[in-house]
Amino acid sequence: MGDTNEINMGQGAQAKQVAAGSNISQTIIENYFERARLSDARFSLPAPPRDFTGRADEIETLVKALTQGHGAAISGLSGMGGIGKSALAAFVANRVAEKFPDAQIWIALNGTDKNPKTPPDAMREIIFALDPEMGAALKDASDAQLAQVYLGLLHNQRALLVLDNARDNAQVRPLLQANVSFLITARANLTEGGLRSLHLGVMKKDEAEAYLISLCPRLSPLLGGEGAGGEVVAKLCEVCGYLPLALKIAGSYLAARQNVRAENYLAQLRERRLELLREGREAEANVEATFEQTYAQLDAALQLLFRALSVFPAPFTLQAAAYVWGLDEPQAEAALGELMRMSFLEFGMGDGRRETGDGRLETGDGRQGAGDRYFLHDLLREFGVRRITNNEQQTTNLRHAEFYVQVARAAKELYKRGNENVRAGLDLFDQELAHIRAGQAWAAANMESDDDAARLCCDFPDAAVYVASLRLSAREQIRWLEQAVGAARKLGDKSSEGVHLGNLGVAYAALGEVRRAIEFYEKYLAIAREIGDRRGEGNALGNLGVVYAALGEVRRAIEYHEQALVIDREIGNRRGQGSDLGNLGLAYAALGEVRRAIEYHEQALVIDREIGNRRGEGNALGNLGVAYYSLGEVRRAIEFYEQYLAIAREIGDRRGEGNALGNLGVAYKNLGDMNRAKELWRAALAIFEAIESPNAEVVRGWLSALDRE
Repeated sequence: MGDTNEINMGQGAQAKQVAAGSNISQTIIENYFERARLSDARFSLPAPPRDFTGRADEIETLVKALTQGHGAAISGLSGMGGIGKSALAAFVANRVAEKFPDAQIWIALNGTDKNPKTPPDAMREIIFALDPEMGAALKDASDAQLAQVYLGLLHNQRALLVLDNARDNAQVRPLLQANVSFLITARANLTEGGLRSLHLGVMKKDEAEAYLISLCPRLSPLLGGEGAGGEVVAKLCEVCGYLPLALKIAGSYLAARQNVRAENYLAQLRERRLELLREGREAEANVEATFEQTYAQLDAALQLLFRALSVFPAPFTLQAAAYVWGLDEPQAEAALGELMRMSFLEFGMGDGRRETGDGRLETGDGRQGAGDRYFLHDLLREFGVRRITNNEQQTTNLRHAEFYVQVARAAKELYKRGNENVRAGLDLFDQELAHIRAGQAWAAANMESDDDAARLCCDFPDAAVYVASLRLSAREQIRWLEQAVGAARKLGDKSSEGVHLGNLGVAYAALGEVRRAIEFYEKYLAIAREIGDRRGEGNALGNLGVVYAALGEVRRAIEYHEQALVIDREIGNRRGQGSDLGNLGLAYAALGEVRRAIEYHEQALVIDREIGNRRGEGNALGNLGVAYYSLGEVRRAIEFYEQYLAIAREIGDRRGEGNALGNLGVAYKNLGDMNRAKELWRAALAIFEAIESPNAEVVRGWLSALDRE
């Protein structure tokens, strides 16, 4: 017996092996060449990240740019650090690789490093990939010799060169002389030669959520769930600013720490985002370090300007940036353009389009319009806040508040012009409300130690009067006004103190706190008389009439309104006259003198239409509706209520909208249409509850009574 071990195999198995032999051999050969190809420096594309997801639109755009047409294509990807340019480039390059059988070379240009790769060094790397022997022979060659060989080796080659992390046009210009296709990534917006640049923005909401879940699958049950848990994925994406690098760090952190609850991590991120959005010191896993690379490329003057932009809590205009910086608009526009070029800013046009520095999109005549805005990513804003000095912050906050108190005043002046300007004034206020709030908050917080801040704190409520009452809740108005009263007293400004006290009365009256409103009105009246402010005296008297009427003291109310009307006619205050006449109409209606009330309301309507006071016009129409309803003319009342409702909705008068809906409900109930009445009252109730109106309780009572019928 021999001592050789043999494998016993049946005849059937032997036959199968023989038959498969050629297939096995072929597979071995294919695997060999695949390994050889992968080790061949001519094919050096990195595999895309395993967790890559989303960017469908951008992928389609880049694939088409690189594969359509017969000539060489030059495509670019730009965007802020951490936006996912390299990952997308790797994915796209692998997608189109078969179109470039001669070479697919990835070159890291290290543009954000202190010592980026020079064009000759990049050429040398490409030459070595294409012909190692030639590369070795050229180790001492001049730049001109390298360029000549570089161009010669790539001549007539179906090749794709991916130039990752380019610094600027100068770095890529010599490389682009080759007649092959290029895909270039850079934080700066490059415009060299025929470069077609695609600016990469943050991820879409659904893409960001899918990406986060791919990184940490245990988050999947939370997506779309009920309650707070169902919101945690969306909120994590939001706090990460939809920035791929931030999402990757957050998702990886949670995946590696199964014990950490997502909602707890979310709470920590909200407090310390840049501190927590890091996994080590390397920029590839550190949002702040990624931003620092670009920041370091700015000169000292531009770094200072960038830090100042952290004062803006929302998108801002050229005019705002110029004012905060203390530059004229052409200088500011140039500086903003440079920050855009470095992907530290984006630009949105008034028609909703976005400009990202490559010059391809313009407004109609090439100039910036009033609606055009610059966008600073909130993580970049936080990055700037962490670097701004105390003196810089004080100066920029002061200038920011100075600018936006003027914006609020401009909105008020537009509103006062009436007619179509009412909507324009409200729109301007809406567009800048985040900045106006921030400016007011800073002024209020600093008024005790800074007289300039105190003056601004005092100015904000009056600058925004009329529009603020339609856009801010009564509680927010009260906070502004209480702070303004303190600032006025600090400055010794009796006139402003009186105005703010009077408006505090208006705000408390809107909440149904009538007795407290009277206290403020009486203080306002006393100050107005002390300093000889006739307009203020008329306002105080008229407001006292309103609250006394609410208390049922109608005769006393009429006395106040008549005194106010005399003063407003004396000083030519047409807006005040319209208000006085309308209030007299309400008072006489309460006394049962409806025909006389209608006369007053019609006079008020004439004045309000004459001066373009849309809010006053709406009130007059609503009051006429109430008067005609009391006369039994329900259909006519409905016509007035519907006109009132249309105006209230047009100008965003939530209180007026609620009143109109409530009165329409009363009218339809009177006509026997209970379903319509209930529908209208429910809509009115939702509004009154949202604005904390005492009318909410009244409407609840109506609905309860209707349910019992």
